[in-house]
Amino acid sequence: SSHILAEIQKLVDRILAIDKGVLRFDGSLDKLLSEMAGEWVSYSLRATDGEKLLAALRSFGYEPRQVGDDGAEVRVPKPESETLLERLTLAGVRVVNANVQGEDLEAAYLRIVNAAGRPS
Repeated sequence: SSHILAEIQKLVDRILAIDKGVLRFDGSLDKLLSEMAGEWVSYSLRATDGEKLLAALRSFGYEPRQVGDDGAEVRVPKPESETLLERLTLAGVRVVNANVQGEDLEAAYLRIVNAAGRPS
């Protein structure tokens, strides 16, 4: 169950992820989080114009989640992450705060389960 993963993350040092009776992961919490974060960078962004920020992120092909009136959270493929702020600036977005977010256990678990459901 994923609804208690935030609490579990504070208590455990080893993770077993089982989906439909199949063991999907067995290892340390640090290993799981680093493996799941390897391909993506998660950002928490704030801008002077939240609507413009969301529109620009969507125009880049991302799926941002609005946070308040002036912010967004978005996952970006690692190779594109190095130019994200530059691309936002060129799109006329004035970013006032940008933080790289750490991966959490719930997001990693959901990615494991969702990846397992995809055909190989």
